[in-house]
Amino acid sequence: MMDKKDFGKELLEKIKIKKLTPRSRWHFTAKRCAVWGVGIFSLIIGALTFSVIVYVLKFNDWDIYEEITDSFLGFIFLTLPYFWILFLLLFIFVAYYDLKHTKKGYRYSLPIVLAISIGSSVLLGSLFFKAGLGQAVDDVLGGNMPMYERFINPRIGFWTQPENGRLAGLVAKRLSEDEIIVLSKEMMEWDALLKDAEFPDDFQIIVGRPIRLIGEKMDDNMFRAVKILPVGPGRSFLMRHKRHILTHSCDNEADFCDNFGF
Repeated sequence: MMDKKDFGKELLEKIKIKKLTPRSRWHFTAKRCAVWGVGIFSLIIGALTFSVIVYVLKFNDWDIYEEITDSFLGFIFLTLPYFWILFLLLFIFVAYYDLKHTKKGYRYSLPIVLAISIGSSVLLGSLFFKAGLGQAVDDVLGGNMPMYERFINPRIGFWTQPENGRLAGLVAKRLSEDEIIVLSKEMMEWDALLKDAEFPDDFQIIVGRPIRLIGEKMDDNMFRAVKILPVGPGRSFLMRHKRHILTHSCDNEADFCDNFGF
């Protein structure tokens, strides 16, 4: 059995061989701060992500799913915000991993640490949603991020299928009380007929604002609407190309240009 002197000598030999040097208290303090900093950052990002998920799900057209899909299961499959759900799971894992590596994190079991990570993201994310941050994040990404409509919000494509009875775009001009021009995300002009179409009581059709229509395609560029809906998630994306649209619309669409401030 090795005595204390032999153990001490062996330890000193290993220190000399490996050229180990003592680390200052500031090193460990900085490490703890970094761990907590990453954890707090992950919590905030996870909470923001959860607020976007709540925002997207709130405006997910649950009350009209029968009019736009064949089944509720199909509706769920088509409209769930997969990108944001995966993003949330990623940052919950990061927060969990970071919490486990805090000074006393090893004491807590997996279920407790996960519960803390998920609960914190949900609680703080709910507060962020009430403060309007979920909508703000979607607006910023929709107006600036490349491939937004493909990866972050594929519902844009879902609502731009006139052949399937769905059309979304900007109101470019109001021809009459029952007829407007809608510019789709592909910058195609659609003559939308609104006679007898249903719409929410507090909804107004305003030139320069995004809109969604349910109905049927009548011709190559004509669409008859039976229901008019506002745009929630993705509205900034539909506004993204307004300057490109103005290039070929300002000469004879004065009201459209005026509403955009040109």
